Amino acid sequence: MHSEINLLNICGTVVIGDGEREETPILYVGEEVGTGQGEEVDIGLHPLEGKTLAAKARPNALSVVVMAPRGSMLQLPEIYMEKLAVGPGYPDGLLDLDMPPAERVRVLAAAKGCSPEDVRITVLECPRHAELIAELRSTGASVRLISDADVAGVMHCSRPEETGIDLYMGSGGAPQCVLGVAALKCMGGQMQGRLLFRNPHEADLARRAGIEDLDAKYNLDDLIRADVLFAATAVTNSSLLRGLGGSASSWRPRPCSCARTPARSGASPTAPRISEPGRVSEPDLCAPRPVRCTPGHSGSAAAPPPPPPPAPPCAPAARGQVWFGSGRATALSWSADPEMSVNCTIYSQTERCELWLG
Repeated sequence: MHSEINLLNICGTVVIGDGEREETPILYVGEEVGTGQGEEVDIGLHPLEGKTLAAKARPNALSVVVMAPRGSMLQLPEIYMEKLAVGPGYPDGLLDLDMPPAERVRVLAAAKGCSPEDVRITVLECPRHAELIAELRSTGASVRLISDADVAGVMHCSRPEETGIDLYMGSGGAPQCVLGVAALKCMGGQMQGRLLFRNPHEADLARRAGIEDLDAKYNLDDLIRADVLFAATAVTNSSLLRGLGGSASSWRPRPCSCARTPARSGASPTAPRISEPGRVSEPDLCAPRPVRCTPGHSGSAAAPPPPPPPAPPCAPAARGQVWFGSGRATALSWSADPEMSVNCTIYSQTERCELWLG
């Protein structure tokens, strides 16, 4: 990941990384990446979200990269954050962190027009969530426990028809909350977060990071204040992405589909519309894969957004160009080990792109 990001024509700064500078030699918070040409961007990443899942070949291990214009991504310390995420198609502010968990279930059930027993929730399985899980189950709601990878758990809220998940609740790492927010800004949904402090030292870390209101609730646009690009590659299978197989010759990507992301900030969210899969023929895994970006379908006769402006001259010309502006974020061209083909899905706030590496 480090070598490939350094091929992109960006002036990038890692704001959510694999650790602090003294903890890891690369992809640390504050590292400057890219060629030094092009857009100035903040980068959030998790090279392997769900290490235990990958080691045990369990679902939902991901590699995640998020990119947004410089200064737009809130930098949070490595402490816990309370999180509440819901999928698209609901009024803004339907659910709130100040609501008891059982009330959230009942409110969402009423909005869906179903009983609480038909609400499906993902929660990290850990001792600190024992009371939360018990309260949710007391409503009759279905609770799916996951052991790791809460970014994937948040992503699943955006596609309930595919994943069977309506809500994500619980506490987890604050930087991972920003990665989840990027997914929902692009894929659709709502999210709230609030920092949790176990001791005075953690509160001091937040103050040193520039956070003045320690009790503040953050929504999508508080955590990422501009257009954002979200890319996820599945290491192991999930309901949304197919992971890597045993070899390049045996691995096959799932069919391409296109999605319209929710309305931009200030408008009522709209459920994404997914096209029928299977429009892409079985690929030749030995051939290089170009990026294929299809404008999201809005269900109306409105013309698609205009294409991004031409890229400035760069070297090498075949490497990644990134543009932000006019409500769009587009990434072009990546590379990978020639022995392996990887399907990476990139979401922007106006498009879903299938990025083939090979």
